[in-house]
Amino acid sequence: MLFEKASQSIGALLLVLLAGFLSGNALLLISWPQTPQVQYFTSTPDFLVWLSLVSVLFAILPLCALYGVIVAIRLRAWRRKHTGQLLLALSTLLVLFFLPYITLANFPDIFPPTDLPTFELRVNTVTLFCGLCTTPAAISLLLLHRCIQALDPNHQRFTTDYFQPRAYLNGLLGVIALAIGLGTLTTGALQNALVTLYAEFGIGNENVFPPILTAVYGAYFSFILVLLHWSIERALVDAGQQFLDIHIPLPALTSEAWSTMQTKRQKTITWLGLDKALLSLRSGLTILTPLIGGLLSYLLPN
Repeated sequence: MLFEKASQSIGALLLVLLAGFLSGNALLLISWPQTPQVQYFTSTPDFLVWLSLVSVLFAILPLCALYGVIVAIRLRAWRRKHTGQLLLALSTLLVLFFLPYITLANFPDIFPPTDLPTFELRVNTVTLFCGLCTTPAAISLLLLHRCIQALDPNHQRFTTDYFQPRAYLNGLLGVIALAIGLGTLTTGALQNALVTLYAEFGIGNENVFPPILTAVYGAYFSFILVLLHWSIERALVDAGQQFLDIHIPLPALTSEAWSTMQTKRQKTITWLGLDKALLSLRSGLTILTPLIGGLLSYLLPN
């Protein structure tokens, strides 16, 4: 029975990956008007790299969205009456996510005029799909923060509810960072493909879509993830400290029980993870994924 369920899960996973991969291929390959620039653009190795990255991105993004939905359901935080605050926080996150895109759209020369009909529609679809698929994980992060803030140190389920967010935090940050990191690499691949096209058809591209923008783009999103991670970890530390102060108060230094209580507190601090740095190596690498993706796309030669 267990083997059958595992087989079904693996089969469903492979089906989602395949569907996303084929969707990415369809988006970039189907219905191009056959102009000379299109024929050249779609036959270059740089376009093939862009196509491969978009296809991988489309294969992974639905799984990122699914993980975010599963965590949100398990948290059951919609019962906590934080709808107004969550909508405000989510709106802020969405504005921050699309801010680079909106900013770049104000510069008409970001893509010099080319004979590539439907090109902008395809690029906008990739951006929008990336934003939509990372939204469930972003919502779950916000729910996670609210759940931690609502923890009651006197409740008998405190320890269970305390460790659950720690199990989800890195996973949620990971799927968001992976999606944005791949998106940044995809942006760099697109830039390389366009530079090749510009050179072939003599289109001026001075100061247009400079490669360093991909590194700035990645750094921007890494900074947002740092803020999200720090705020949630800070809330966890505060909740753990409240539990410690209520249940294992430290007596006066002159008290005979001070040594015993101090030992108990130290063990509890280690158990709750209060002695760990707010930003671990694993979390740091996860958060830096968008920046790494941007740097890779900048450093890789055209």
